Amino acid sequence: MRTVHEYSHLGGAEILQVRHPEIMADILAAIATVTPAPSRKADDETVRGRFPYSLDDVKDQFLTEFRNRGFEQASDPLAIARERKQIAYLKQNVYVEVQLGAHSCMLYDLAKFQHFYHSGKADVAVEITPANGRSQRLSHGVSQGAPSVHDIEQMTRHFPIAPISVLLIDV
Repeated sequence: MRTVHEYSHLGGAEILQVRHPEIMADILAAIATVTPAPSRKADDETVRGRFPYSLDDVKDQFLTEFRNRGFEQASDPLAIARERKQIAYLKQNVYVEVQLGAHSCMLYDLAKFQHFYHSGKADVAVEITPANGRSQRLSHGVSQGAPSVHDIEQMTRHFPIAPISVLLIDV
């Protein structure tokens, strides 16, 4: 896969470039290494006539690539018994999420990033999500990068109040 667009919220991309260039290189290398396999779910009406990519395959490849590059999982306990806020990948105060879920899941990721930033556990966050054209070819409804970036821009500096780099990916 490749990065087709980067959106920097509150200087997220610049923080990565200046303070964490090695980690940014790891993130871009992980994205470049993921090569999704076509999913042949011909019986699914939403994908009939095309060969979307398997979300499970993409998630598994990202997990392998980030773990191979030294990223770990991070979580924080919540007030509710045994529940935790969880971030998919962490390396030296850089939090990364790969969001292939619904648009609302990306907004929840932004809230988690803000939580970890304000608690002093994150310097910057990276959200990786499909570009609009790619989301049309995945096996079920996924987040689309451009509307998510638009939502962040419309909220200006009100939410999230944390530096974030949003990377839109494509094959």
